[in-house]
Amino acid sequence: MSLIDDAQRLGFSLGEIRAGLTEAAPDFPSRAAMVKALRSKLETIDQHMKDVRARRRQIVKLLKELGD
Repeated sequence: MSLIDDAQRLGFSLGEIRAGLTEAAPDFPSRAAMVKALRSKLETIDQHMKDVRARRRQIVKLLKELGD
């Protein structure tokens, strides 16, 4: 498995991977660049999960209001 495959499985787009590799050059990739990218992706995922939970609560509330 390659670094790019691993990064894509974690949800990074090719643009994000390219930016990270460019930022890390010439250390390809530097530990600091990987940590920064992973922390950023984790924050994005956490926010997405928060948004999804809020939408779920709204749907459950609407279902209760409709008597289901």
